[in-house]
This record gives sequence, C-alpha cells and structure tokens, in this order.
Amino acid sequence: MTAAPGVAFSYAYLYTLPAANISRVQELHAQACERLGIDKCRITGMTYHVRGPDDVDGSLEMKLAPALARAFGREGTHAVEATDGMLSSAAIKGTDVGTEIAAAEAASSALKQDGKALDQQIAANRSDRQRVELTQQRAALESQRRDLAANVRTQRTLLASTPLTFEYRAGASIPSLHATTPLMRAADMALASVEATVSFVLQAIAILFAPLLAIALLWLGWRWRGRRLWRWLRGPETID
Repeated sequence: MTAAPGVAFSYAYLYTLPAANISRVQELHAQACERLGIDKCRITGMTYHVRGPDDVDGSLEMKLAPALARAFGREGTHAVEATDGMLSSAAIKGTDVGTEIAAAEAASSALKQDGKALDQQIAANRSDRQRVELTQQRAALESQRRDLAANVRTQRTLLASTPLTFEYRAGASIPSLHATTPLMRAADMALASVEATVSFVLQAIAILFAPLLAIALLWLGWRWRGRRLWRWLRGPETID
C-alpha cells in the first residue's frame, strides 16, 4: 500500500500437499477469512475435486482489505507447510489504476468547464435552432462525464479490495528444499530414491501378479490332469 499507492494488486498462490490434507487446509484458510469479518475478507468462490486417491485439487477465492492481503498469504503458506505441504508458485500482479483515475478526473473537470461555457451560450443565444444544437452538445458532454464518473468508481473499487486465490494440488512436497546442510539434502534424496524403488517394485508385482498366477495354475492343471488327457487323446499305442 505505502510502497505503491494507486496500484491495485492481485495475489495467487499454488500449493502442493498430500491429497488427504487438501480439504482440511482449505477449511483452515476459509475459517481464517471468516474470522476477519466480511468488511475485511469475503469468500467469493471455492472448488474441490476428487478424481482418485491421489488426484485431488481445489481452490479458494477471496477479496481482502488491501493492507491485509500480503500478510494473509504469508500466514496461509505457513498453514500449508505445517501440514506437510509447500508453496509451489506465487504471483503478484499490479495495475496502476491511480493514474487512470487522475486522468479521468482531469477529463471530467475539463468537460465540466465546457459545459458551463455551453450553458452561457444557451442562455445568451436567442435563435431556437442554435439553442437546440447547443443543448444537444451540452447533453453529449454530460453523457461523457457520467461515463468517466462510472469508470472512476470502478477503478476505486479495484483499490478498495484485493483479490487473493489459493489453489491446492495433490502431490509430494520437497523436504530438502529448505534443508540447510548438504548431508540433509543427501539424506532426503536417498529416501526419495528408496521410496521410488519400492513403489516401482510394488507396481511391477501388482501388474505381473495376475499373469504369473494364471501361468502357475495352468502348469499345475497340466501336471494334474493334462498328461492323462494327452494320453487319452493319443489312444492306446500299437505294437508292430
């Protein structure tokens, strides 16, 4: 606010955290907004989708008092990190509406002066035809002033509240991202490698289990009945 007066900001955060924690963190963020009161924070949208055990995402959209938006985003990130999540990306965008407001107000002031000049001409002119033309010009100027006033109100609304969006995505955080020593980073990488290897082995077993079971059953069936059936199909052997 003080570093960039007249700039309307918007905040967007993307978090990665375990799928089972998304709904809980989303609720914590919503409750934090509600505690501020509707004059300082309002929830304007929410989504939550479950497509599979590890395929979950959601979002929370809010409008906050400009002075609170940055701190609210920081506290929201702390809540995510406390639940084994992490901040994946953040974007802060600003629009210089103060310059637009100043330009619109200057243009409106100039139109007001033009309107006064036309009012004097209308009052002094005795020609009905010219009075009609001047009156039409006066109405056009007043219409432009109303459009400018509406634009100023819109721009001031942007300054009065700051949009903030939290997006949640299921996934694993990176513990070593905040590690302070090479040893901790190496340990995290080793643990991730072990987890990946175990996951690959389990998936391979799950994929190959059914075919291997079918082959084993066929082999046992052959040993139990297959040979007898083969002898029966060949019939008795003949001796010359």
